[in-house]
Amino acid sequence: MNDMVNQTALDTELNHETLHGTNKSGGACVAIGKHFKRLRLSFNVENRVIVDVISLSETIRIIAIYWLSGQTRVLEELEPYIIENTVITGDFNAAIKKWGSASSDKR
Repeated sequence: MNDMVNQTALDTELNHETLHGTNKSGGACVAIGKHFKRLRLSFNVENRVIVDVISLSETIRIIAIYWLSGQTRVLEELEPYIIENTVITGDFNAAIKKWGSASSDKR
């Protein structure tokens, strides 16, 4: 079996839309079923995707992030975007002693 994933095939076969960040070489993305009503927040920050998934009873905000190793970033940067029912996900490249890292950082 081929380990490479064909993005076009995924969109068709699994019936979802993939929302990418502005980083052309990777970064953050969110895949959401096409049957969900969604609204992507418009801003031009590399390596972030923010999308609101709207249901009949509530809105769920998904924030997907990719932070490069060595970038000086903290979670407090996200505070202006956090609403009730927010899910924050991504690759933070964080160091935490409990996870086996030599040291912990602010991420």
